[in-house]
Amino acid sequence: MKNIDSMFSSKNKTVKGFTFTLISAVAWGSSFPVIRWGVGFINPVVFLFFRFLTASVFFTPFIIERMKTVKSLLVNKNVILIGLLNAAGYLLEFTGLAYTTASKASLLVNLNVVFVALFAAFILKERLTKRRAVALILGLIGALTLILNGDLSIIFSGGFIGDILVLTAGLVWAFYIVYSKRVVDFDGSDNSIDLFNLTWINLLFTTLVFTPVALTYTFLDQSVFTGLLTCESVFSILYLSIVCTVLAFLTYFKGLQCISATSVAVILLSEILFAVLISYVFLFEPVSIYIFIGGFLISAAALLSLL
Repeated sequence: MKNIDSMFSSKNKTVKGFTFTLISAVAWGSSFPVIRWGVGFINPVVFLFFRFLTASVFFTPFIIERMKTVKSLLVNKNVILIGLLNAAGYLLEFTGLAYTTASKASLLVNLNVVFVALFAAFILKERLTKRRAVALILGLIGALTLILNGDLSIIFSGGFIGDILVLTAGLVWAFYIVYSKRVVDFDGSDNSIDLFNLTWINLLFTTLVFTPVALTYTFLDQSVFTGLLTCESVFSILYLSIVCTVLAFLTYFKGLQCISATSVAVILLSEILFAVLISYVFLFEPVSIYIFIGGFLISAAALLSLL
């Protein structure tokens, strides 16, 4: 009876992990069309700064009563590390986008699933089973199918500097996922850490890193304040802050508590699919047969990675 109960408990935990990770993938996937729309009204780096600043401010009331426990996390080296890694990943990607194409950037960033599998094996001692290896390969093929959309010339597009910066961003996020897993699982218990506290600190450290960069941009070009006052900018910042940052990071950390770092990385590949589908619905971007093929492969990979 105990073995049966343990089996059902394990399955419930896996389903929970898949569900929470998928929610974060949908949220992050929806950020792409909103960012694409929002950067038409505001500088991208300043846009990014206000996204995290607003998210931090919005989330603060939820952790005021937890401030005593927050203090212990503020001196936790791994918690500080993931906050810095998150900020570094965003800065590298946004800087790299100035020197390469968006499609090439998506392709290179999503190679992080390979790095996650390798780092998780060495740092977290996660077993890279045959099924997970197949899931990883299927997920990568699906992601490439979605991004390339039948156009192989994308592989040869962009500049070398931009490609290196974006690839480095993917490498940084691989470390971010692995060390996030270490933080949420440090004592092997579901209740090992308060995810509200962790999410708030993660947002706070990211905002602090962006602050000097955003101040530099606004000092050099004070017209960015005009862009901030438009209805489009306000809506974009609020949506990205609440849905694509607060909700996405909360569900991401919760998913990591329940399933392996490699499985989370594979499932998060689906954010490309959601980005394409949402862009089709709201921005009327075309959908091809490659979207369905890539989507099927990523879906199969996500399910296989959990077995």
